[in-house]
Amino acid sequence: LNNKVALVTGGASGLGEASTRHFVANGSKVMIDDCAYLYNTARFNGGAIDYRSLSLQISNSNLSHNTSENYGGGIYADSSVLLLSNCLVQRNSSTFGGGIYAEDQWQKIGLLSTEICSNVPDQIDAKWEGLGSTVMEHCPYCSGDASGDGFIDVNDILYVLSTWGSDDANADFDENGLINVDDVLILLSNFGSACP
Repeated sequence: LNNKVALVTGGASGLGEASTRHFVANGSKVMIDDCAYLYNTARFNGGAIDYRSLSLQISNSNLSHNTSENYGGGIYADSSVLLLSNCLVQRNSSTFGGGIYAEDQWQKIGLLSTEICSNVPDQIDAKWEGLGSTVMEHCPYCSGDASGDGFIDVNDILYVLSTWGSDDANADFDENGLINVDDVLILLSNFGSACP
């Protein structure tokens, strides 16, 4: 497998994840397509993805709400090549490099039609080049998208119900400081939509 290219679909969990780890361990260049890395936690680096000394291309994937105690809430890269294409990297957090952290500061991250926003403490702690990509401090507001995944669906209803009666800013669509029936009605009026 050394110096071969492996395309893995569904590489975020199960057999796809095991295959990805096997290919990486044996020196392959890995391409991950159409994956959702959501709500993961790492005790050290890379809340969603932690990789070293390889070439990685991630496309059509969502890396959101991941947490790392040290580096790279979304992605941690060390001595590697990284290209993100048509991805969303949002609302990840860590001590350094909330969205993406590259250990080697000479390393460049390539972004193609990718949106990176609302990561804490920063979006990208690395050099990067982008074509048709957006890197911004805050994600565009999308009324009804409580989960922040870019779609208004049943996950948002469940999120709103789980925060009922609180002041959770992600679900307080009318911004009155209380999650109630008015927020549910706003969500339902946009149900089934994708955020712009």
